[in-house]
Amino acid sequence: MAILQKIRDKTIVTLLVIGLGMVGFLFFGSDSDIVGMISGEDESRFIGEIYGEGVEYNSFNETYNIVKSNLKQQGSTDDEQILDQAWQSFINEQIVKSKCEELGIIVTDDEVYELQTGKNVSSQITGIPFFQNDTTKQFDPQLVKDYLQSLENDETGDATKQWAGIEEGLRKERLSKKYQVLIEQGFYATKQEAMNSFNENSQNARVNYISIPYSSVDDTEVEPSKEELKKFYNNHINEFVVAEETRAVEFIEFTVIPSSQDDEQTKLDLLSISDDFAKSEDDEKFVNRHSRNLNALFSFVKLSDITDPNFTQLVNTEKGTVSEVYKTENGDYRLAKLSDVQLRADSVEARHILLSNEQFTADSAKTLIKSLKQRVDKGEDFGSLALQFSFDKGSAIKGGDLGWFKEGSMVPAFNEACFTSEVNDMQIVTTNFGIHLIQLTGASKLQNKYKVVYIDKKVVASSETKDEYYNQASQFLSDLSSTSFNDLVTKENLVKRDAAKIKEMTFNVSTLKNSREIVKWMFTGKIDDKTNGVPNIGDYANKSFDCDGSYVVASLTSVNEKGFRPFETVKEQIAQMVKIEKKYEIIKQQISEKSFNDVSVEFSAEIKTVENVNFANLSVAGLGDEPAFVGISDATDVSATSSAFKGNNSVFILQVVSKETAKTEGDFTLQQKDKIKKLSLGAFNLAFKILKERANITDNRISFY
Repeated sequence: MAILQKIRDKTIVTLLVIGLGMVGFLFFGSDSDIVGMISGEDESRFIGEIYGEGVEYNSFNETYNIVKSNLKQQGSTDDEQILDQAWQSFINEQIVKSKCEELGIIVTDDEVYELQTGKNVSSQITGIPFFQNDTTKQFDPQLVKDYLQSLENDETGDATKQWAGIEEGLRKERLSKKYQVLIEQGFYATKQEAMNSFNENSQNARVNYISIPYSSVDDTEVEPSKEELKKFYNNHINEFVVAEETRAVEFIEFTVIPSSQDDEQTKLDLLSISDDFAKSEDDEKFVNRHSRNLNALFSFVKLSDITDPNFTQLVNTEKGTVSEVYKTENGDYRLAKLSDVQLRADSVEARHILLSNEQFTADSAKTLIKSLKQRVDKGEDFGSLALQFSFDKGSAIKGGDLGWFKEGSMVPAFNEACFTSEVNDMQIVTTNFGIHLIQLTGASKLQNKYKVVYIDKKVVASSETKDEYYNQASQFLSDLSSTSFNDLVTKENLVKRDAAKIKEMTFNVSTLKNSREIVKWMFTGKIDDKTNGVPNIGDYANKSFDCDGSYVVASLTSVNEKGFRPFETVKEQIAQMVKIEKKYEIIKQQISEKSFNDVSVEFSAEIKTVENVNFANLSVAGLGDEPAFVGISDATDVSATSSAFKGNNSVFILQVVSKETAKTEGDFTLQQKDKIKKLSLGAFNLAFKILKERANITDNRISFY
């Protein structure tokens, strides 16, 4: 029952493991609270569709919470990234499940058991600390077997339910791997393909070339007509596709700034507790009660280490003196007190034995640590006991030695024990790490050291100040009823900002914090859980948005719909492309039937040489990415001159000076295996991209998040 109880007491670890499994289920290297609630109506339960089947919010939200928990553990605070990874994970899971059902692919209970206890145990299991051998610190499958056996005695059923969640993660992991292997093993490369690939990547060519920049033809010679632009647009329509709708917005931000009255009130608030601070007997407790910096830590420091000039003045006063209220460099108000003055060492040397909370109960740890102290008092070697008993293995191998350290380097209780002890004294101290037996082994010369404690108070806007800025935003909105957004901005001499390419699941507009509500309004018209209709271009929201210290008035400026981009929106882009085509034709005509050297002379173009041109690298030295150059070089015989061809910024002609002979005989087995491996590595991602396109996915997350 011991291990069962241990895991039951550590449910957070178990949940983390489940989270790791789910994130591992993401096939591509690709804390927001829920702001939408589900109503009782059936249609409101669905957050989207996959293969024509509605995806219930609750079903997806389980995945979302797991991914969110895991990414938060890794330090991610990007709400948009968290929601996107959860969505991709959920979609991938549903697609794999659907396709495996079609193909009859299953995961048996024996396979799941193998992933827990077999030769290739899943990282979901090996990552659980409770299954590590105390001696070897390595994963021990027998501990898993013992735990599974102990579940038979799970009276509450909680541990069994938790483990069922882990097994479900293992089942999904195994199913996805089977499907991935099935796809990857469906690819093959012949020996002929391997030979061609080898030559493409090893046939280095030495090439002479001439480049004639498009800028050599004046733009006035190639101005396209509207008919030419239209024709180009129709012939290249697939180049102008918008994969996902985006919108643009312009806005005015009324940023709340604390007033002079707010500043003065903050100062007065600190002054009002100055006398109580001076009378306080437990200064740090007083500070924690009145400061925004909860659990602030204060150490004794020597005079030369004090950086705040006000502290320097304070240490020349009597113990217990409280300073005047003053402003710090970051704009906070501060009230400081000289809490204590002591003769203390600048640095000390110590050793310790740590009994960890993970190893012992509090009572058993105290009993053992006291017995160890008695054994040292009776003459046993401290270092030998540290090596045998200390959980701090880094210092245990050195007899518990921590070396020399300065004041404030250790956690408070440990620090205080070390800097108030005499050399060779031993103290028993409890910290967050467990219980310690500490022995001071050395100390530097004693000197005056000072503890200054302080309370910082940030100047924040009062409710009256916030109301003032809110009223400014409201007045701006009211005035919009009789004039245009831009005219009013000009009249009021305000600074207008804008943001483009905003997607449905964008969480913040530009640098505006907590501005998700603006995005929801842009796409749905929803404000304060009320839908007023999707806004049209030029519409503005009928209320200001509270964006973490700013009131924002927003107006929709453009909609870039999914699908083919309208001609008018890409006309300028097309014009540049048509100009390049026309310039290419002009230059090509000018050099037609001229020799390589004649072109160089006539256009005053230097003949340049480049080495090692091959298909392994589409970037050409001195030119950058030029796939056409690489392709023409490969297709041109040695000593032959190519026709003019179009590059990114120039028209080129080239001569192949030399080219390594192609290898047509030999063993290409290794190249064949390598090509198959490369094909299979990209196959799964490519297959999944196609599967997603055919899954008829509908995304309605905007209604819930």
